[in-house]
Amino acid sequence: MKRWKPWVLLLTVLALALSATAAWAQETEDEEDTVFNFGYDSENKVFVWGSSSTEGTLDCTLAAGTYQVQYVTIDGTFYVDGLLFDSQPVTFPSRDDEAAEPAPYTAEGECGLSGGVVSGPNGQVNHGMFMKLFNSMFKGPGRGCLVRHLAQSDLGKGDQQVRVPEVGDEVITQPESGDMDIQSILTKCGLTDDEETEDAEQTESEATGGRPDHAGKGKPPWAGRPGGPNGNGNGEGRSGR
Repeated sequence: MKRWKPWVLLLTVLALALSATAAWAQETEDEEDTVFNFGYDSENKVFVWGSSSTEGTLDCTLAAGTYQVQYVTIDGTFYVDGLLFDSQPVTFPSRDDEAAEPAPYTAEGECGLSGGVVSGPNGQVNHGMFMKLFNSMFKGPGRGCLVRHLAQSDLGKGDQQVRVPEVGDEVITQPESGDMDIQSILTKCGLTDDEETEDAEQTESEATGGRPDHAGKGKPPWAGRPGGPNGNGNGEGRSGR
């Protein structure tokens, strides 16, 4: 009986291991169905997010970095109305047509971002405040999964944490612009799976309040209004922007 040389056996084992790893990586990639973007403007204490399906029209993935943002505030909700990266307007490529022109960021689009101000009763900012804000506003698909990703993040930790003695008499205003650190996560959250969504929402029973209906799947309150988010319903835009 012919014996295998040790180095031949080692190469065979390594080849099998690499093949299994590649297959696992491909399977994992195939399972990813959700793009989850979230960002924090530490100066204005504004935290926003947006989720979209990998089966959507646009690839909403954002490069990690600092963005210049403009806000529109309606009933305490901050909508990112303008999004720039390196002073250039952010655009998103089409998933189905590589020849199509990238679509510009819009607050009412499938890649839109919205959220609110992170602040405790006395103005403090910590990780728990981020989780509380998200839980109080977000009611979209894959909610439990997205919460887990936020729980594992560094939001409200380190330099982002603000303790009560550091707050003083600071008054929280409604800023119109700021610089925001944004990151994207590609994950499997069952964004298009209604049954999984219902289960995830039930596991987060502490949630209160409501998420804007448009976020990640619909349109904001100003959709169809003359003048867009800055309009007053009479075709006139808001001044002071």
